[in-house]
Amino acid sequence: MPVRDRYEAITKRSYKQAVIHLLESEYKLLGSHRVLERLAEDLEELHRRYYGDQSHMSPGVLCWRTQSLEDDKISYGKRAEDYKMKTIYLPYVTHADVEKRISHKKGVRNDNYERNGKREIDQMVRLLWSAYEQGTSLTIGELSVIMNRSLTVIGKYVKQYYVEHPEKTLPLRGYILDQGSNPTHKGLICTLYERGVSEVDIARQTNHHIKSVGRYIKGYERVKKLLMAGMEDDEIVRILGMGKRVVVEYRKIVVQFYPELKKKKTLKSTKSYKKSSRGQMSQ
Repeated sequence: MPVRDRYEAITKRSYKQAVIHLLESEYKLLGSHRVLERLAEDLEELHRRYYGDQSHMSPGVLCWRTQSLEDDKISYGKRAEDYKMKTIYLPYVTHADVEKRISHKKGVRNDNYERNGKREIDQMVRLLWSAYEQGTSLTIGELSVIMNRSLTVIGKYVKQYYVEHPEKTLPLRGYILDQGSNPTHKGLICTLYERGVSEVDIARQTNHHIKSVGRYIKGYERVKKLLMAGMEDDEIVRILGMGKRVVVEYRKIVVQFYPELKKKKTLKSTKSYKKSSRGQMSQ
């Protein structure tokens, strides 16, 4: 038997050849073998993109499919399946996670809750940055499913992280795509702007597109001018059409860098009248 015949059979056991055999035997798609090969190659590539490359898998790694950051805008008339997707590999359980559980010491219940919460926040941050480095971003809903925690708990973890790290950001999808009404990232961008950081550096530090940074700074400057003109928050909301939470956030930044604009609350001057006693005619 020729040497080629001894080894060639091994190449016939691939996923691609299995697809070609399935199309020919089960679906009776007979004809150009080149067309079947191209179709099998496309299906093989689709399978690889969707289910991932097994060479990237290792114990503790989670294969996850999510939306790619190539689509930088959200259209409300667009279906979720129409956005570009990407398969990523998340470090779900690491050696450090196991070590933390091994070194766990007995303590009061509140201490254990706090320690567990800190460990899960670290895991959340690790998952978010790993997804971002692979060209994607995770939502709070996806984190809820992956970490098996409620949306409320994940939201609490995000808020706690921002409290402990006020000058850092998390690459959540809503954050990257500027969704939602949380003004925290807007405030951070405008604070860096007041400190003299360039828009390019702000965009790099906060993981935002430079156009978004410019839009936030422009809105902040408009609010600042109206505050300098002595307007109240409600008036600014009506004039600019901004959310009150955002205006309040911007006011805090303005007062921080321009303390002379801080207004003292004063009572309105009103004319006082002496109350008449019972039975006495008022004058």
